[in-house]
Amino acid sequence: MRQSCLLLLAILLLTYGYQGYKTVYKYTNDDVKVKYRGQLSDVAEKVLSVPLETPDSGVVRHVKRVQKDENNIFMLSDRRLLHFDVSGKFINQMMTETSGREDVFIADYTLDADRHQVIAIDSRRNVCKYDYSGNLISRTKLTQPWHKITAFACHDGYLWATAEKLVKIAGHNDSYQIVHSLYQLDSDMNEISSLKLHIADVGRDVMFRSLCVDELLVDEYGVYAYSSPADMKHLLSDTLHIVQRQNLPTTSGNEHDGKACIYPVRKGKRQFLSTCRHTIDNCYTFCYDNAGHTAYLLSKGFKDDFYDTGYITDFQSMDIYNESYCYLKSGADLSGYFPERAVSDDHPILFMVTLKS
Repeated sequence: MRQSCLLLLAILLLTYGYQGYKTVYKYTNDDVKVKYRGQLSDVAEKVLSVPLETPDSGVVRHVKRVQKDENNIFMLSDRRLLHFDVSGKFINQMMTETSGREDVFIADYTLDADRHQVIAIDSRRNVCKYDYSGNLISRTKLTQPWHKITAFACHDGYLWATAEKLVKIAGHNDSYQIVHSLYQLDSDMNEISSLKLHIADVGRDVMFRSLCVDELLVDEYGVYAYSSPADMKHLLSDTLHIVQRQNLPTTSGNEHDGKACIYPVRKGKRQFLSTCRHTIDNCYTFCYDNAGHTAYLLSKGFKDDFYDTGYITDFQSMDIYNESYCYLKSGADLSGYFPERAVSDDHPILFMVTLKS
């Protein structure tokens, strides 16, 4: 019995030792430096502060989907689509109709920079087009049999969406499965093509929260989906696998396997970045610098050494190419450089980050 236990222990030690050796050997060959602390200046070239003006409809909070086009900044805040200029001055709010007691709100949006239009999807499955002045151009009812739209973007003259669809299982009465696909659409939301979404090949079996998609993004090879993984322990090896194999997304069915890929990182020209913030105490930031061969695995995020606002845990990409990011701070975090805004959480500042290229 004792000999069996010792043999089993030896096998386990050899197995884990070999896996650890492979990991260290791979990182050594690539000369990857792993850091568990980092300052924003390690990855950022410059940071611009934008004190946001409070609109009449209420304070700016719970901000997501920040997008910038030239001097225009848009963001979703408490189901409102707000428009500011780069100085933080409030310009307008994209309005939705009110029907009885039910407010119709904007669920998601994208910018058509070529036409200077905002294309929004509201809670009643209408596609609404606005000019940047907030004037409604058109409202069209979505006709696609989608169960749920998970991401929305405009690129190369087309609209792109990831959506779930319920598909009946052949041979099983009243049984359905959820199919998650990437759709290429014209400006009126008519389908041009679609590809089923798959987890990108990262060299191992992986689950990304049931194919959840956070954003649709673009690199030089096409459109891909991003989903922040549930934990960060495999992100470095996954990212190195992607970089080494050049395992890239497709946007047409005649390339590779006709798959649209979900990646665990946002792929920039130099940095591959992933962030997740469940709560203030439960968050992480991962960044791999492809030029400096440096990986950051940060449980608190990057320390802000530009404006001394503490740690940054909520990086948001402001464009589909991942060239610029942003984060918001309010209250006591602003006491160093913006004491007049530190007295209340109701007066946030948007910080726009240009990453090193």
